[in-house]
Amino acid sequence: MDRWVRVSHFFVPLVVLASACAPVQQASEPGSVSPQGSEVVADPAANSAEIRALLRASMQAWNRDDLDAYLAAYTDDPTLSYIGSGGKVSGKPALRARLMESNFSSAGEPDDLAFDQIEVAFLGPGQALVTGRWTTYQPGFDSQPVTGQGMFSMVMQLEAVGWRITHEHSS
Repeated sequence: MDRWVRVSHFFVPLVVLASACAPVQQASEPGSVSPQGSEVVADPAANSAEIRALLRASMQAWNRDDLDAYLAAYTDDPTLSYIGSGGKVSGKPALRARLMESNFSSAGEPDDLAFDQIEVAFLGPGQALVTGRWTTYQPGFDSQPVTGQGMFSMVMQLEAVGWRITHEHSS
């Protein structure tokens, strides 16, 4: 009996640890969300395409002066954080207020926005790091003259509604 107790003290934690490290059963459709909402099928090409489409739709919303549609790419979670030249803001309402003040003021339409050099790296199930370059142009001048340019990094998470930006740093 004493030997069984010693052996079980070694093997039981080992079995628990092994089961915790075992792969989670993944959803059956590429890019689909499991019932728990956190696992995604390992299909980097499909998920990268979804992320790029979201950024393209967001950019198009910006260029037609639709701030609410632009903000749809961001999570509604209050832990959302955005860091830019004006400092850090948390939550979508604060981000909306920052963009209204700095880019969508009544002084005229915002400069047109373009993204390029986009790279997507998957950090784990349902999480991605997206980096790229943003460029703004004087409205209506078909990419000229450039009014601003910088780099960005975004942490994105797969939510029930699709990929959403949870953290962004733009410089």
